Amino acid sequence: DLRPLVTQLTSEIIPLLDKPFIFIGHSLGALVAFEVCRELRKHGQPLPLQLFIAAFRSPCMANPNPELHNLSDQQLIQRIREYGGTPEAILSSPELMALFIPIIRADFKLFETYQYTEDEPLDCPIATFSASDDSIVKPEYMSNWQKQSTQPVQQKLLSGGHFFLDKNKQTVINQLMKALKN
Repeated sequence: DLRPLVTQLTSEIIPLLDKPFIFIGHSLGALVAFEVCRELRKHGQPLPLQLFIAAFRSPCMANPNPELHNLSDQQLIQRIREYGGTPEAILSSPELMALFIPIIRADFKLFETYQYTEDEPLDCPIATFSASDDSIVKPEYMSNWQKQSTQPVQQKLLSGGHFFLDKNKQTVINQLMKALKN
């Protein structure tokens, strides 16, 4: 359940909000960052200078992908393999996968069972990063992020698949630094 995670994270970071900050989240992390912003607002706390969203569909859009958290271990491992980003040495190690499968399954369950609730848009800029070859979060899935901010949403299309951040590290870092300098 995403709600207890968001509540706990929010309470942990509130003491750190005396300086300007930004949030960046990739995939599930993007959803968590978005919901933490909503929770901060609910408690009258400052919002980030900018919220950066990478590889996560607009939260008001239903998940277009098949659910994975109920798959068998072998089916789940195969789907993770198709996502890319996890070394084959890990995926083919029964010992490592015995450790990671419950964590991965729980992560998938967090966003696959997420229920968006309508609320006022955030009063902070949002920038989205998507990748041209991401078959999981297609670039067009990012378009409705504009509904989540009172300010214009910047959209950046990069090359790569779902784990495009590694390949585009410098571009992303430059965007983050620009937001902090402003």
